Amino acid sequence: MNEGPLRQVGVLFVDKENGENLINTNDPDASNIQVTSAKTGEPYKSWDIVFQPESPNPLNGVVRLNGIPETAGDYSYNIQLGEIGSVKFSLTVSKKENETEAPCSRPYYFPITDIKIEDHPFEEFKHNGITIPEVLVVEF
Repeated sequence: MNEGPLRQVGVLFVDKENGENLINTNDPDASNIQVTSAKTGEPYKSWDIVFQPESPNPLNGVVRLNGIPETAGDYSYNIQLGEIGSVKFSLTVSKKENETEAPCSRPYYFPITDIKIEDHPFEEFKHNGITIPEVLVVEF
């Protein structure tokens, strides 16, 4: 009953010359994108591209990884964007005690920290003066 929404993180790939999104936000095609576990090489299946054509969502075109585990540990993924290039995306999930006495609360929570691209310069996503640290921007 106290389940939260799926935990999500993402990467926005932009052109370093003009800042334009490298994924077609009018009709994104995911066929040239591959997401795999950096540790095992197995495909990571719980990902998609943010695509809301009915609204000018600034996150349209973000490669979004859904369902980040609620298990403490370090996680890393390779994201291949066709012939353009690839990045190694990593994060840490920690286990923290929930300091509330509420009877319906969970005894632990699992924050996501240290979200980064290991092999390429990146920035946290910013829009209208607000930083969204769960979305990283990478220029190619």
